[in-house]
Amino acid sequence: MKSVIKVIGIILKKENLKFVDEVESKEFIINDKNLKEILIIDATYTEPFYHVNEFLITKYTKDIIKNINTLIKNKKIKECHLAITGNNHNLEEKIITLTDKYKNIKILKTPNIYPIAYEKNLIRYLKHTDKCENIKVIELKDFYKPIETKIITVYYDKIYDIEVPYNIKIKDILKNLKIKENVLVFENGPLRGYLSDKDKVLGSSTSCIYLEKEHKKNEEKCIRCGKCMNNCPLKLNPTIIDKNLKEKCIKCGICTYICPSFIPLKQKIEEFQND
Repeated sequence: MKSVIKVIGIILKKENLKFVDEVESKEFIINDKNLKEILIIDATYTEPFYHVNEFLITKYTKDIIKNINTLIKNKKIKECHLAITGNNHNLEEKIITLTDKYKNIKILKTPNIYPIAYEKNLIRYLKHTDKCENIKVIELKDFYKPIETKIITVYYDKIYDIEVPYNIKIKDILKNLKIKENVLVFENGPLRGYLSDKDKVLGSSTSCIYLEKEHKKNEEKCIRCGKCMNNCPLKLNPTIIDKNLKEKCIKCGICTYICPSFIPLKQKIEEFQND
């Protein structure tokens, strides 16, 4: 009998905002020689304001499924699970219709709980065990491989899903989107992301730029509310920063995101140096 995996984290409230489509390409290729017998392609709604995966699967469903089928044949993959957020019923029905003739392509519906999309969490959710060495997880954005460009999500007043050159500066992205206000720039979103500089070239691993109006949230004294520990996926205590915490922490950012005292716990953990 399969054991039940308890999913711990925070439930994400999906933003009902306008998407601005500025993507033209639709090539999906995986150049990975280390693929396993079972493949999970992560197309979930990963975290607030990070829409690249869900945008791609919604916009290019037919193309993606066609390329997954080709990949299965060429790489001798036994089965591929397309992971989507379980509450997206319209997308689910669309995928079911398109995959009806492909026996090796299946849907993996995940709960809308962050950080379900971490590689180990998806494997646990699929197989109910940690002992699965024959599974490979790939984010859908990494299945999309244009040569000189990448797709990113930019959030400010709207959600922009745009295609940009790899070597573009963040300030040029803001200029192209006509965002003129003074804003704080967080690369890769408010949870896993980090404060960045507008003059910086877009990072190679960056898939999201989260912007907010410049205003200082003063760090206050910890009130011992326990929210950081209660919502930690690993049930760690982020307020006790030591070597053990740094080694076990998966840097999901929930503790900082949820802290009512605006304590940058994720940053403090990352910066901790063992004397």
